[in-house]
Amino acid sequence: FVKHTRTGNPLVDSVAEHQATSPDAYWNYVHYCGYWAVPGIIIAAANAAVPPGRGAATSFLMLYLAVTYYFSSKMTRLVLILGPPTAMAGGVFIGWLFDQIGAPLEDDEPTDNKVAEA
Repeated sequence: FVKHTRTGNPLVDSVAEHQATSPDAYWNYVHYCGYWAVPGIIIAAANAAVPPGRGAATSFLMLYLAVTYYFSSKMTRLVLILGPPTAMAGGVFIGWLFDQIGAPLEDDEPTDNKVAEA
């Protein structure tokens, strides 16, 4: 536990125990999703501008991630609230990767599947 001044007030003492979050804590709790979230946010923001657009969903994701990052950086105990938006943004990136990998495999022209008559 962190050594701190005891005031006798339990509320003040419990708040005094909260420390800023270390980079190791982010690695322990969000792991690789923390790295995947950065391109995920960029891709989501780029796709929001393209019609038909997903502006509301992208705005929610960016705001959710920004607010949770801000509060989790202030208090170690709140780093857990960073998990869901980080996973969502990481999922956007992974989905984009699958779209890029699968795009060459898609066949744009229908094929004629007639059986050759013998």
